[in-house]
Amino acid sequence: MVSYFSGIIAMLAGILLAGNDKTLILIGAFGYILFYFLDYVDGGVARLNKKSGIGGQYVDWLMHVLASVGTATGLSIGAYSVAGNIMLPFGILFVVASALNLDRYSFAWFSVCMYRQQRAVKGEQDLRPIAEDNFSQGKSWLNRLLNRLSIVIFHENNIIFMLPILAVINLYVTGPAFDFRVWLTVLGGVIYLPATLIDIWELAGSGRIEESYGNIFSDSHVPTLPEEHFFETSE
Repeated sequence: MVSYFSGIIAMLAGILLAGNDKTLILIGAFGYILFYFLDYVDGGVARLNKKSGIGGQYVDWLMHVLASVGTATGLSIGAYSVAGNIMLPFGILFVVASALNLDRYSFAWFSVCMYRQQRAVKGEQDLRPIAEDNFSQGKSWLNRLLNRLSIVIFHENNIIFMLPILAVINLYVTGPAFDFRVWLTVLGGVIYLPATLIDIWELAGSGRIEESYGNIFSDSHVPTLPEEHFFETSE
């Protein structure tokens, strides 16, 4: 329930960010911090009540997607309200990037489980994939550059503090050129989405998903967390 409540808070924050009242925009900017606080609390509450489990992790993961998409949508609508139609393509790309940011990992793990089930149904004894020697394990320089830029701007650990600071500045400046929602929406379209798409492209072809498949079904492998959650073991 704490996880669900955090998602509601994140959505309300996104709605406030979409408005034209600068005071409400500031309140919405602090909503992401409250979401993040609740995200830290929910696991402790679950363990205290002896109700922690996979279902709770599933809801927790979805709330992060909801918060990211809700915030991006609110910022994009706000940018559109002050700058007009020119913001539409950037807003759409920003929202898509926010949805793909975490989904690219969850769908990779979904693919791992699906592949395992498909091989089991076929009666194949060795359910681990055949090792490939020609996979390119590392990330390209462009992937690393765009990824670092998008992390600096859009990673939860950074944007929860950035939004309130920008919203405070927004109280004292006027005009679309100085509205932080416009700049974040533009950057979301020209940096965040390309960074995410390039990472998806390289993740699919690098063998990191196959490597994770082999590791997760190996009795001898000890996971390195949280790196292996995000397929970073080959860096």
